[in-house]
Amino acid sequence: MIEPKLKICAGIGKAISVKGCGKKTKYRTFGLCSSCLSDFLFETDAGKLIMQKRIIPQAKVKVNKEQKKVDAVTRESLKTLSDYTKELQKEINTIVRLIDKDFKCISTGKPLNEKYDAGHFYSCGSNPSLRFNLLNIYAQSVYANQHLSGDQINFINGINENYGSGLKSIVLRLKKDYPILKLDREQLKQKTQIARSIVKHLKLENKTYNSIERIELRKKYNKMIGIYE
Repeated sequence: MIEPKLKICAGIGKAISVKGCGKKTKYRTFGLCSSCLSDFLFETDAGKLIMQKRIIPQAKVKVNKEQKKVDAVTRESLKTLSDYTKELQKEINTIVRLIDKDFKCISTGKPLNEKYDAGHFYSCGSNPSLRFNLLNIYAQSVYANQHLSGDQINFINGINENYGSGLKSIVLRLKKDYPILKLDREQLKQKTQIARSIVKHLKLENKTYNSIERIELRKKYNKMIGIYE
């Protein structure tokens, strides 16, 4: 290893105005030994400016990271029961879209466009206890879902035609089987985490499912999420 040469302590560059101690030293910064460098950085305007430029950006980065953590905690604490309900509904609807993505609209029988809804047979407004039940939700055209109020008659006929009278009977019975649903904030958070893991799995799998598989997956994921046993 080559030893650094001894050089005289005398300011250079941004410390050009600093005379230095004149002693020979192996290690210099701005041409100054450690002692003179300290005096320069903390005692002169030019040195203080250098310190400010180096330290403040680092401090800002740290503050920004800490602030983001605080903001995240604050946002979480301000969430209402409605917010958590919407988050879970979003994941449930995504599960349905991924299961049915290569099928057709449940009510019109037409191929799905690039944009389509997760339509509820029993609507969330009139039957909130069934809003997360995967057997109650199927891929549906935006027009049928949003402009035909769910097109309920053709909806149930579509279930019968594509999945059989047995599933039709199960769907028609859902309102009686699950008349009430009460979930608190923690339960909604837990169910949302499970639903997100299912979404991740389905995206990675990226498969086209047949009619039997689509219903079996609905039953399986209903059980995994744990709302409709």
